[in-house]
Amino acid sequence: MRTRDVTITVRCTEDERRRIRERAASRGLKLSDFVLRSALGKKIIVLDGFWELGKQLKAVGNNLNQLTRLCNEGRVKVAELMWATISIS
Repeated sequence: MRTRDVTITVRCTEDERRRIRERAASRGLKLSDFVLRSALGKKIIVLDGFWELGKQLKAVGNNLNQLTRLCNEGRVKVAELMWATISIS
């Protein structure tokens, strides 16, 4: 039988801890067995450019929130949105 003699500490919220424990219990696993199986049994995919896309999406969301706030304050009555057609060849 192998000996697990190294500890890994992970920070999480109380709700996250509760949910992880519930999942482990529902599968009849000890918490450490469940976490190890989850961490070691999954394929991790790294997407190049993902963070840049996320930054751009946040900027668009920020602009939309600013426009919505102005509309709700009555400072903008009509927003003219232009749709662009992009051709990819």
